[in-house]
Amino acid sequence: MVSTSTELERKLIERIIREGPITFRDFMQAALYDPELGYYNTRLLKIGVAGDYYTSSSVHPAFGAVLAQAFIELWVEYPLTLVEIGAGTGRLAFDILRAMRDENPGVFETLTYIIVESSLYMIELQKERLESFSDRVRWCQLQELERAPIQGIAFSNEVVDAMPVHRIRRRGGGIEEQFVSAVP
Repeated sequence: MVSTSTELERKLIERIIREGPITFRDFMQAALYDPELGYYNTRLLKIGVAGDYYTSSSVHPAFGAVLAQAFIELWVEYPLTLVEIGAGTGRLAFDILRAMRDENPGVFETLTYIIVESSLYMIELQKERLESFSDRVRWCQLQELERAPIQGIAFSNEVVDAMPVHRIRRRGGGIEEQFVSAVP
């Protein structure tokens, strides 16, 4: 049998051998967000026709326009702050900002758009795509919002399935956490 293990797989196996089994959450954190090797930090195209999957926002700008209108109808006090968690390539942010600018210039003039993103590669893509809106957009980490809460609307599109979580199971009348180990 030919081994086709990846560099990340080897790195995780070495960690498990060194430290012992790791939680499923830590495994997913590494698989998705390892700074050099995690899925969302690699330079592979992930979203869209040539990528691994589609999201609603990658199909047509209408999705962003509908959300922009919904945000305006939901928020009655201005200025408006939008917080997008996990903005992918920035396409949804672009479509929302463009719709706000074109359809509701008064709201757009007071708008602040905050992106919470953990992938440095995705931030690069977002900054490129959103260059024309650079005066409206800023990036931060989730912890920054916890320290300085904002008033506004927080939303995400397809981020829940990319969140590292702890896995537990019921067994023998109790609950136990599931771990990932390496088979020698």
